[in-house]
Amino acid sequence: WASARCTPTGVLGPFYIQFEDNVGEIYMSYLVIGCDTLKDTFDIIVRPRPDIVLMRDTIVEVNTIINLDNFSVTPPNSLISWNATNTTIGISSNGNGDLPDFSSKNAMNYSIYSDVYWYADNQGCKSDTDTFRVLVNPCIFFIPEGFSPNGDNIDDFYVLQDACGSKIDIEVYNRWGNVVYQQENYQNNWNGFANAGIIIGDQLPDATYYYVLRLNNKNNKVGYLTIKR
Repeated sequence: WASARCTPTGVLGPFYIQFEDNVGEIYMSYLVIGCDTLKDTFDIIVRPRPDIVLMRDTIVEVNTIINLDNFSVTPPNSLISWNATNTTIGISSNGNGDLPDFSSKNAMNYSIYSDVYWYADNQGCKSDTDTFRVLVNPCIFFIPEGFSPNGDNIDDFYVLQDACGSKIDIEVYNRWGNVVYQQENYQNNWNGFANAGIIIGDQLPDATYYYVLRLNNKNNKVGYLTIKR
């Protein structure tokens, strides 16, 4: 027997077939001669070893939708299997086929990552395992110590910076513990006027106030801010 795409070694016993171009399947017939009247044939199916090309390592911010199907595999009908080392970034732990899109997460104040290991299986012929890394930077939430709502267009509003897409509810208390300002889904629009308590609509005096911030209705941040005009 012979094939332009295979190179056999060995005679009438164990032999090896080298698959050369990684495309398609090869069918061959091998003639077995035993006794004078005994002949039989069988087919040898040589399937290509899959080759998988993955996406590059990725660095993202919190709440980024990550699409991980940016890869190619040959032959295209090979079964893809994957396993992730760290599900806290929002990724599933393992599976077959395309990896579902996910929204990146990071509850730490430092970068975290997950390695994702992949291999392809072409009906029993498996590729080498390959890997890429998804690194998620932390959400840096800046809370100013105060603001100066005096109408000069400089720090006239209390601005919370980079909450990573979180919904923020805010409550502000005076030194007697009375609520003087509160707002659900805060939009960085507080200009130092009271909207709660007995002085609604009045400009709050220069002083230090206590705040409570609720991110996505669960993570509370508390502290003090100063109004100084």
